[in-house]
Amino acid sequence: KKPNAWGIYDMHGNVWEWCRDYYAEYPETTVSDPCGPKSGIYNVLRGGRWNSEPWLCRSAYRCNGGMHRGDDIYGFRVTLVPDIL
Repeated sequence: KKPNAWGIYDMHGNVWEWCRDYYAEYPETTVSDPCGPKSGIYNVLRGGRWNSEPWLCRSAYRCNGGMHRGDDIYGFRVTLVPDIL
């Protein structure tokens, strides 16, 4: 497999990945690589999980989930992306 644009491998279908962004509806205007709000109740989840339908196992699909939930279908990926820090 090849890495994505940020150098990360194997992004889909293992566990739902909690993202740094808080969940909100996308803006009405066209945006590229949007960031969510600085605060909120739910974080963005992406990537699907081991028992998800295939159409959910892609980074473009997102849903929301609270950080208080613990289960074998949620996780996170520790990365350092200097361009956005």
